[in-house]
Amino acid sequence: MRPTARLALMALLLPMSALTALAVETNAPPPEDFCELVPDGEYLNPNSCHSFIVCKKKKIDDIKKCPDGQVIDIFKPTFPKACVPAETTEVLPDCTRKPLTKKK
Repeated sequence: MRPTARLALMALLLPMSALTALAVETNAPPPEDFCELVPDGEYLNPNSCHSFIVCKKKKIDDIKKCPDGQVIDIFKPTFPKACVPAETTEVLPDCTRKPLTKKK
């Protein structure tokens, strides 16, 4: 199985919280063959928490980008995918998790 097809399959099978390592911001476009092994639908871009991929008929139909200051909360699975203000999530701009803080 090609590595990009493996990423798409993982995006389908794993819970969104398990995809954290896949979503570290690289600003690279998703692999062209990302949609080959997944059903039609919306998937987190494995290269960014600032966009999601719309798969249709085994091809990338669209890449939806979030407005500035917004991210897809990769720690809370939602459908359809939605961009939300980053300050309301546990996601940093580089798509990693915010550090845990101790309550006083």
